[in-house]
Amino acid sequence: MLVPRGVAAGPGGPRLRAAYVEEPLTFQHIIQAIRVPPGDERRGRLLAGLLNSRVMSWFAFHGTSSFGADRPEVQQAELLRLPFPAPDDLPDPPRAHTAADALVTVFEEHVRQARKVPAPSPGEGGVLDKLDKLAYEFFCLSEAERVLVEDTVEHTIPSAQPNRGSLPEIWNSSTTSDRRAYARTLVDNLMDWLDDDCAIGTRLVARNDDVAVLRLTLRDGRSAFDYAEDDDTPVGEALSRLAQRIEQPIPGNFQSTPDFRVFLDRELFLVKPAAKRFWLRSAAVADAHGIALDLQGFVGRRPDDGPGSG
Repeated sequence: MLVPRGVAAGPGGPRLRAAYVEEPLTFQHIIQAIRVPPGDERRGRLLAGLLNSRVMSWFAFHGTSSFGADRPEVQQAELLRLPFPAPDDLPDPPRAHTAADALVTVFEEHVRQARKVPAPSPGEGGVLDKLDKLAYEFFCLSEAERVLVEDTVEHTIPSAQPNRGSLPEIWNSSTTSDRRAYARTLVDNLMDWLDDDCAIGTRLVARNDDVAVLRLTLRDGRSAFDYAEDDDTPVGEALSRLAQRIEQPIPGNFQSTPDFRVFLDRELFLVKPAAKRFWLRSAAVADAHGIALDLQGFVGRRPDDGPGSG
């Protein structure tokens, strides 16, 4: 198995690269090799498939010293520290075995296709997407864990390696698509804490270049996810109305208080900086857990403790 030391940058974030070969060959020191013992060929192909996935990029980022450098690379010793458990050692062995078999099949098919002339690129046919999904299954990751891996590889790692003269993407303002994805992930995670006959409506009630105000409304009955944005309400006006309703002043610097939340009856208002990094799906998962902890704390409050906000 051949693995270049350098990490490849791409539209979906940086990835390790691995090729499985059975022919004799020579290579330079920039290429690292892992010898597969006779009889372990299928396990070797499984490892090669996993090394091309985002999951291994996530592990490498957290265990490799040079990933944040100008020229990130993975040294031999660091490569050998990456996890490669047997399916029986994972939390759900049947799920891991099924994913391993499927991953090897996808990898072998792509190797056969690569022998053709002209050879297809790795992106054609979505082979990398297939490897990613099967790697998630192999490691038995939850949906929240998948979100964390994808946000790290797509956004966090590139921001640790910014190009000269340009700001990292996550420092830019969030887009409507970012905020919609955030709201969807937030709702999906909050629904695990609610009864089956509840639904959550989401609406961005105000936004400018610095701050955005998201309102969540608890509703009776199940309903499809909905999201909308108001473009005609100034942020200052929305915050003034909110301060009047809770009869308390609202902090003015939301960069230093990026998780400001106000609970009012069946509504929850989140006041967040408008930068993209605060509207990643992984941020939504963290915010959902914080909201759940807030609600658990409110349940234990005495009636005379006053309105809840945080």
